[in-house]
Amino acid sequence: MQTRIKNGRRMLADFPASLLLMVALSFCNDVFASGSEAALLSFEGIMVPPGSDSIVLQTPDTYCRDTDPIILTVTGENITWYADAALKTKLAQGNTYYPSPLNVTTTYYLTQNVNGLESPPQAITIEIVEFFLTDVTTTRASCGKNDGTMIINARGGSVSHPLHYRLDDGDLQLSPVFTSLSPGTYKLSVYAANCWGSIDIKVDQRPTPVISLVDSILPYCGNSNGSLRIVAYGGSGLLSYSIDGIDFKTDNLFGNLNGGAYTVFVKDDSLCVASRQVFLKNSVKLKMNTIEVMPTSCGKSNGQIRVAAAEGNGAVM
Repeated sequence: MQTRIKNGRRMLADFPASLLLMVALSFCNDVFASGSEAALLSFEGIMVPPGSDSIVLQTPDTYCRDTDPIILTVTGENITWYADAALKTKLAQGNTYYPSPLNVTTTYYLTQNVNGLESPPQAITIEIVEFFLTDVTTTRASCGKNDGTMIINARGGSVSHPLHYRLDDGDLQLSPVFTSLSPGTYKLSVYAANCWGSIDIKVDQRPTPVISLVDSILPYCGNSNGSLRIVAYGGSGLLSYSIDGIDFKTDNLFGNLNGGAYTVFVKDDSLCVASRQVFLKNSVKLKMNTIEVMPTSCGKSNGQIRVAAAEGNGAVM
């Protein structure tokens, strides 16, 4: 045991501290068991380098991109921070390090110095999470229906901190697809590792038809001979027309109408409906209520017929 330690003395730093400790304890047991003074003397001066396993990060290891400030704190004694595993670029000394704002995931290499001996480097990786919203695609909701959709195209996050999405104050979800949306404006939020970003996204409604004109011919003489012609545009697909909201047809002319109030409807293929109220003036038949007849006298042409009372549309002549 004594000879093995002496021959390996120059390579102690290459062994883990836990292994060296086991060797030292084993050697001590042998020494005390043999009671050899020479063996005790040969063990003097052997220094076991400190281990790096006692360097533990006490602050978070994940941050949003450009977080400022970032404060990193570790355990250990006489800590030195390096930028590389070869320990060529020294960054700082002490248990706390204040790096510049980080844009990418970065690994630092830390050692501790105990009794003049420096430990092997301990790698500590600080993960930087970022995300970019590249595109949002929406489909319009139908009239009176919650069938709009939203598809988010984003990149970023990481395996341990994937992107999550939500609309307004809803639940977070991993899927970038939202369905069953009604028309309106939504607050889209993207989340990863306590990093949030949001933007307002509008889900439109499919365009509705527009009634531009309703031509009318008034009924006359108390007959059902009025008519309406509906002029409309817009919407999607073919337009159909109705004057009761139930029976629709592709012909926009409605005849044989009595006077009165009508609501005309226009519907497109997406079932979007536009309406307008119109009025046809009532018409009545001409009616003579009282007729007075005055006979002729003495063979003269002086007889008369007088309509004393009559009803019609407007002035009766």
